Amino acid sequence: MTPQLPTLPLRLVAWNIQQGGADRAPAIAERLTAWRPDLCIFSEFSTTDGSAAIRTHLADLGLTYSLSTVQDGEPWQPYGLLIASRWPLTPLAISLDGMPPQCWLSVRVERETPLLLGGVYVPNRDEFEDVNKYAVLNTLVALANARRDEPMIIAGDFNTGRIGLDETSRYFDEREDAFMRAMEHSDWASALRLVHGDTQHASYWNPRSGNGFLIDHAFVAPTLAPQVTGCTLEHEPSVWPSDHAALIVDLTR
Repeated sequence: MTPQLPTLPLRLVAWNIQQGGADRAPAIAERLTAWRPDLCIFSEFSTTDGSAAIRTHLADLGLTYSLSTVQDGEPWQPYGLLIASRWPLTPLAISLDGMPPQCWLSVRVERETPLLLGGVYVPNRDEFEDVNKYAVLNTLVALANARRDEPMIIAGDFNTGRIGLDETSRYFDEREDAFMRAMEHSDWASALRLVHGDTQHASYWNPRSGNGFLIDHAFVAPTLAPQVTGCTLEHEPSVWPSDHAALIVDLTR
């Protein structure tokens, strides 16, 4: 009798690859090969050669379907998104009021059991002259409430965290903290908190002060939360090819 091989989890990698990846693309590709993702959400994806090389490498790994908020031939945009998948992707007509178009991407993953993904880059305070960060966060909470009964994950760089818990020095304000609590009250779980509880983590470190902040999150809808089997932040300080850690979420297939 042929032994049954263990079923691998469904693996999502959410990662801010820092200004399109640039000459760090080979190191990013090396890590992707080791992680064997099934789905990826990349923020700060762009029209650079580095981003193009990463997209090609994902296809070589079997993630042959991808959608992006930036297109070849467009001027460089620092805050684009890419979603790549082993299964076909259908764009979803979910808009976020006040969000720059390159900073939000939502898709349906056409698996046997479909999955909805929202990739996000929430602009930081005053990062865009005409964008109100707090209004965008409120829109995300409204979206979470409207989609709470669907199998959805919203992941990316939120530039937002809990006061005290997600920072090693004070940075987050009451409205950012309120967003995190509102997502929790809507029963959308942080995958990292679901696995590790309220322990302190960081996904970005200020290069000047060295202080750390957890600003990269994967929020999982209530219907999907029981399927989360693991979540880790991957980072090697001396050789890491981005200023953000990668967030890896494992779910049952």
